[in-house]
Amino acid sequence: MLRSKSALPLLLLLVACASDELTVPDTLDADATDTERPELGSADADSETSDDTAVADTTPDDTAVADTTPDDTAIEDTTPDDTAVADTTPDDTAIADTTPDASADRCDAGIRVTISLDQVTGDGACSLREAILAASGRPANGDCTAGSEAGLVTLPVGTYDLTIAGAGEDLGLTGDLDIAGSVAVLGCPRAIIAATGQDRIFDLPATAALELNNLELSGGLVTGEGGGAIRANGTFDGTDLTFRNNQANGGDGANGSNPGGGGGGGGGAGLGGAIFSDHGTVRLNAVTTGSCIFLANTAAGGRGGAGPVNGGAFEGPGGNGGGATGGAGGLAATVGGTGGFGGGGGGGGASSTAGPGGIGGYGGGGGGGGADTGGGDAGAGAAGGYAGGNGGTGCCSAGSGGGGGAGLGGAIFFYAGGAITGGAMEINGCIFDSNAATGGNPGGNAYGGPAATVGSGFGGAIFAESWTPILGAPVFVNNTASTTGTDLYTR
Repeated sequence: MLRSKSALPLLLLLVACASDELTVPDTLDADATDTERPELGSADADSETSDDTAVADTTPDDTAVADTTPDDTAIEDTTPDDTAVADTTPDDTAIADTTPDASADRCDAGIRVTISLDQVTGDGACSLREAILAASGRPANGDCTAGSEAGLVTLPVGTYDLTIAGAGEDLGLTGDLDIAGSVAVLGCPRAIIAATGQDRIFDLPATAALELNNLELSGGLVTGEGGGAIRANGTFDGTDLTFRNNQANGGDGANGSNPGGGGGGGGGAGLGGAIFSDHGTVRLNAVTTGSCIFLANTAAGGRGGAGPVNGGAFEGPGGNGGGATGGAGGLAATVGGTGGFGGGGGGGGASSTAGPGGIGGYGGGGGGGGADTGGGDAGAGAAGGYAGGNGGTGCCSAGSGGGGGAGLGGAIFFYAGGAITGGAMEINGCIFDSNAATGGNPGGNAYGGPAATVGSGFGGAIFAESWTPILGAPVFVNNTASTTGTDLYTR
């Protein structure tokens, strides 16, 4: 019985292995371990077992990996943050856009000049002169419409000739453009202002401020004063400017009286062919290479007056000194007047008691001595001011020649000396080409004796008195000075 009972289960097992139709009981699969199942080595069997479940059990791990996708998604969720950063790009673009917009907006913000003619007429067209008057707070008429930026004048492309004669007037109606208050002139994109040789272009007093941008200033001419293009005694800021063919001439001393034998006046000083500044603040900048240029500007001292023979007269006055501040010629037997800043000294008066010449002012030549009409030596010639030539001392009943005036600063003359304090000059990236500073010739003596002397020429490009300019990478080429300081002269 015991043997027969054991044989039946074994028989059933053999039958199951031989039959493809037999289903493995769940209890058998449940009894098997995962460790045992891989040892079966049958893929088919493995796919039929809980080992699939084990593989499937890795799915949660895969799911866990997949679950990191939300983390990746979280990273991707930062894309909106990145997008937010990207959204700042329009802001950056807006900032970048403000650069051209700022220039464009500024060109639209000022008093817009609508006619190139130089006029003050009240005809509805806005000229440059009328615009400057309006920007300075003293409109001559209603031709110019104010812009959103106070004091700003904008010039379309073109050439604006200043043709209304009348140098020496300070109300802006004739000659140069006189600035009051704070004024800016902007070329849109670039314009030329030409003075046509009748006066300088801008006159800036110590109480005013002037900004110039994107302009060419040419053809300015002053005689007996400084600054062929600009007299900048206030605050002057210039960006991307060209100064071309502007001149400051010192003015000639007058000849002595003939008949009479008066001494010749000293020549005046030529100061700053393009810019003259007396204790002002001057700042010049080039935004791009070559955008700030001083080309062929000149400062030339005036000639001294001649000393003629007495011509049979026994007395006569001396000649006046050159320049706006030249000293008066002396009357008979009296000394010539002293020149003011830049002015030549007056010639001495002729008489049997010869009058000496007057001392030259800063840069001015000294006056020549008047004749001794009794036949002796003329009165003593006077010393010139700084860099000015000395007056002569003639003889033999004849007057004497005045000294030549100095030429200082072919492009720029800057003065910060004397008792007044203040002023500064800064120049960044400008080119100085073919500018010249030349001293004036002396007047002659009719009958010999110690002759008058020539004036000095200092600083072919820049002359600076009592201030060393701040220079940022200037370029100097082909500048000349008749005495010294081909490019830069400081004292």
